[in-house]
Parts: sequence; C-alpha cells; structure tokens
Amino acid sequence: MIIEWPTGLSPRIINLRLINKTRSAGESLTGFEQVAGSLATRWGFSLEFNNLKRHLIPAYRAMVASLEGRANALRVPVFDPQFWPTDAEIGIASVPHSDGTPFSDDAEYLTTDVSGITATGLKGAKELTVDFGDYGPIFDGGLYFGVEEETYLATSVQWAGNVATIKFQPGLRQDHTAATFRLRPRLLMRLADDQGGELALERGIIGAPSLELVEILPDELSLLEGGA
Repeated sequence: MIIEWPTGLSPRIINLRLINKTRSAGESLTGFEQVAGSLATRWGFSLEFNNLKRHLIPAYRAMVASLEGRANALRVPVFDPQFWPTDAEIGIASVPHSDGTPFSDDAEYLTTDVSGITATGLKGAKELTVDFGDYGPIFDGGLYFGVEEETYLATSVQWAGNVATIKFQPGLRQDHTAATFRLRPRLLMRLADDQGGELALERGIIGAPSLELVEILPDELSLLEGGA
C-alpha cells in the first residue's frame, strides 16, 4: 500500500542523501583495490520538524500508523523549493480537459509540475537526453529531478537549444519508455525502523517529531503488503 504525504506537513531540517553500496574486487599484492558502484545504492531521508500545529498532529499520527512499521510505502516530496524552477517558469496554472472543456462546475485541473516532458532510458543508465520543448533551459546541474516515482540528482546538464543531456546519480532504477519527467520529484520510501516516527507530546499538545526514511526500489515495491 502507498500512503500519501499529509498536506501542509513540512520539515524544518532536510537531509536527503545517497546511501552508497560499493563492491570490491579485492586488493592486489601491490595494494591496489578496484571498487565499483552498485545498483543497490538508494536514497536515505532524514526529516526533523518544528512543533507541529494542532491540526497536523492527527494527520501525522494517521500517516505513521498507516505505514505499519516498514510494511507500507510513503510517497514523499523531495522538499527542495528554494532551488526548483519558479511557478512562472513551470507554468503553474489551471487547465481544462484535453478537449478544452472544464469540469461541470467550471473547475479545471491544477498543474503542479512541467507537463508533456518524457524520459526514455535503460536500467542502470546515468545519462538521459530530454527535450524540454517550450520550457527551454530551466534546469541545471546539482538539482533533483524525477522519472515517474523515482528521484535522481543531476551532476551536469548540457543544453543544445531546448534539449538537455543530463548526467545523474544514481543509475536508472528500471527501464523507462516515454516516462513522466518531473522537476518537482517525489520518492517512494518506508521507515528505516519499525518503531520510527514516534510523536511524544508535551502536555498532550506540543511535539516535534523526526523521521528516518529509506527508498523503496522498484523490485521491492511489489513485495510490500498489498503490493503497489
């Protein structure tokens, strides 16, 4: 089961980092050691919160309880708004159905990320060529991006017109064909420990919890209770 992140819940301290898993081929007689990376590298996420507002305490409790320890997945925003392209650059707006009509009450969809950008690559690839179309060069090295529910960090971006060649870490989690590309990415994660996410309340109302999360790799997702 995948649990959604509660609306309005924002951490005070954010530490998103890669937990690297290298492999050694052994050390030679001369002391040389050949070390290689691994597709098992995954993201770890440490989140610390200020004292939660009263209305967020029940939402936080419900989120942690729904995770059932490490049994279920949590869809987590990357929380990098200071470095994201602006709403104006992305074109945050309300849009109608594909045929140009709104809902029956005249409401429309709200776009929250770039639209119509896709990525294609093979599992393990660390370079993508992506056409940003009318958006142009709004993305640079050192920024996070997403492919579907997966998050990557661009190590360099080279532009040729509106087409970007992106080098990144870690390697693609799985094969992708015309997959949704995101500039406001998210991750599927689970608690690092079954007892994680505890919320102790001072005088029954004041509490500042913390979360330790680890990424769920695609091959693991189907093994979670209830599947994806």
